[in-house]
Amino acid sequence: RPIKAKLGGGPGRDAIRLALVLSGIEFEDARFAISEWPTMKPKTLWGSVPILELADGTRLGQARAVLRLVGKVKGLYPTDPLVAQRVDELMDALEDLGTTVTNVGQGLPKEEQEAATRPCRQEVEDGLAGAVRLAQQELVSAKDEVN
Repeated sequence: RPIKAKLGGGPGRDAIRLALVLSGIEFEDARFAISEWPTMKPKTLWGSVPILELADGTRLGQARAVLRLVGKVKGLYPTDPLVAQRVDELMDALEDLGTTVTNVGQGLPKEEQEAATRPCRQEVEDGLAGAVRLAQQELVSAKDEVN
């Protein structure tokens, strides 16, 4: 039987789907309705998704851990520890930005949400600029190593 992936929604989950597809790993994309979540949650490993269920029944959780595992198994994750740290650094920074964006204005009326997001935009722009700088530095380093 193929791997069963109960991933839910969100960018981290889409990254896992993409990694599984790019890796050529056969998997069942076991999506679920939000109405099913209250009965599913107590059965999860950490009170959250994703859950990756392997063919032998082993269940794995936590989005970044699952993403790294798929990457390591299929060669999408660096073997060099320093390069792997940079990948993790970038993944963590982008997750921090996602959390910032998600939490801004939560629970406020729409007009107040929009006002609350204005200051957040600069933080997101700065974070994305940092991510781009890091990626560019790593590309330059990789080119230097090749030459």
